[in-house]
Amino acid sequence: MLSLVTSPHDTSVSVVLATFNARYTHCSHALRCLRAQLGPWRADSRICEFMVQDDPVMAAERILAWQPRLVAVSCSIWNLTLVCELVEVLRMAAPQVALVVGGPEVGVSDHPPRLRAAADTLISGEGELVLADLVQAHCAGQPLPPLVVGPKVDLGAVVSPVTEYSDEDLAHRLAYVESSRGCPFGCGYCS
Repeated sequence: MLSLVTSPHDTSVSVVLATFNARYTHCSHALRCLRAQLGPWRADSRICEFMVQDDPVMAAERILAWQPRLVAVSCSIWNLTLVCELVEVLRMAAPQVALVVGGPEVGVSDHPPRLRAAADTLISGEGELVLADLVQAHCAGQPLPPLVVGPKVDLGAVVSPVTEYSDEDLAHRLAYVESSRGCPFGCGYCS
């Protein structure tokens, strides 16, 4: 088993939401959307954001310092390789932690094999309405399904992620506001 040196926090959490952003100035809107929908698990969760220049082992150390029961990772085209490496390191270092991966790169028809091999659950489609159920199931000792297809989200019917942006985010980073979801064009690049 891989041994990681971690710095202990005052408390452990049930859920860590993580991703690799292109730059420090970018905030992950996806993680904030997911956290806002966690209901009773929201207060027992943390967001860990990294940059594409960061080492996946260092990211795993920071994540595992929270002693989470479940780690949910957001995967996009610009961080796919890093997410695969992170999930593999987390799997080796903490096999008891449930690993859930979702995002645009997981929605492709042939999910990246490295993610399938290391993650407990892949979320294809939108994750806001399914992540809290996965957390509840895992914390209740139930097995997680290998694949969950998240339903389309009505943005007017979900908790706004606006309050998930910290004062630091608002002062020094880009905070995203979502007025619609998805690309309306359906070109060959994504489909």
